[in-house]
Amino acid sequence: MTEELKPGAIVLAGGQSRRMGTDKALLRLAPEGPRLLEMVLTVVQPLASPVFISTNRPAEYSWAGLPLVGDTYPGSGPLAGLEAGLSASPAEFNFLVACDMPWLAAPLLAYLLQLAPPYEAVVPLNQMGRAEPLCAVYSKKCLPVIRRHLASGSFKMTGWLNEINTMFVPAGQIAEYDPDFRSFRNLNRPEDIAILYNDG
Repeated sequence: MTEELKPGAIVLAGGQSRRMGTDKALLRLAPEGPRLLEMVLTVVQPLASPVFISTNRPAEYSWAGLPLVGDTYPGSGPLAGLEAGLSASPAEFNFLVACDMPWLAAPLLAYLLQLAPPYEAVVPLNQMGRAEPLCAVYSKKCLPVIRRHLASGSFKMTGWLNEINTMFVPAGQIAEYDPDFRSFRNLNRPEDIAILYNDG
């Protein structure tokens, strides 16, 4: 994949991590291991350029050496992070992933991108048939609809997808690239760290 044809990527690191009690992006699954954000970047950076970190705490992520984007709509959750990242990115298509998804499968991300044209969003479905909008591909063409929802106070990540040309990728297709659906595993509480580390 040439540099010119690469998509962009937006890594969400703007959550308040209330249930975890500390910044999830900076956690390590093992004492000497990489941070969760570093694990995510290891997968994403070979596939995308530029890679943006969506955060309202830039001082905490300057070590990553990547462009940092803050929310135009503060306090509006991941949808605001997507809006900020899409606005900043020069790429037409962009991966969106969360900083606490350390088992992202590169083949799955590449497959989602492959499906993207002519869709405006490509969103995988998990084994239960639920959408996984934080591991998806979005076009800059989504911005007007996203901004309208943010301005109206509608922050749900899936609430606007039926208003654009979205492809929901069935779980059967996802399993071909990530058989255990590990890409969608994330951490919300301290006990999740041990579970995720043992499963990994």
